Amino acid sequence: MTIPPAPRAAQPERPVRVEAGPDEIRIFARYSTDLREALLTLPRAHYVPGHWSVPAEHAGVALDLVREACGEPIIDSRQATR
Repeated sequence: MTIPPAPRAAQPERPVRVEAGPDEIRIFARYSTDLREALLTLPRAHYVPGHWSVPAEHAGVALDLVREACGEPIIDSRQATR
């Protein structure tokens, strides 16, 4: 008789993190088709390895799209100034 492996604990959802800088905002989120399609409607928004880059002039709209697709993000305005 073999013993089945123990079920894995469900991974908690990682919150979306947004780093706001003077020229762009960076959106760090797990892959979401809804988020991808929404962000691609913004001029010059693009994915770079690890995050989305959106021009700062579209920050308000981008945050609304993130909230609709993924829920409330964690916003950090200190990180993107590096």
